[in-house]
Amino acid sequence: EDSVPAPGRLAQSGTLDVAVVGRSKRSLSASNAYDLAEPTLLVPRSVFTGGVKIAMVATSSSSCHSIAIDVSGRPYGWGRNESHQLGSSGGKELGGGSSAVVAVPCPLDGPWDDAPIVGAATGKGHTVLVDADGRAYGAGNNKTGQCG
Repeated sequence: EDSVPAPGRLAQSGTLDVAVVGRSKRSLSASNAYDLAEPTLLVPRSVFTGGVKIAMVATSSSSCHSIAIDVSGRPYGWGRNESHQLGSSGGKELGGGSSAVVAVPCPLDGPWDDAPIVGAATGKGHTVLVDADGRAYGAGNNKTGQCG
């Protein structure tokens, strides 16, 4: 019997700023600290408008960004983006540079229009998405071939 789990709320913990974890020479202050010591409901209402239902979320202990995929296979990204690991949204680059942070999930652009995204993985500075036909798409830091 196939059943779809009821959508829930997404809470996030951890850090979105390298200064918090001592990985930057930039000094830590109240204005640049994004340390979430416990799971925190970031927004009191859904940041996914129009009834978007999320099927899965991908993140890892080494990444400071996350990817969500809705039930129709559309990917969304948020978090650190200094290596352009989130790619683009709405035809616009989502930032980049040493302090680029995408605060809320944004739909991601890509060449996957003919097949829905069904899987994702995140690393320190890169993202890999997989579509229903088994094709992989990589974005971000590829210094050691992590994007393929």
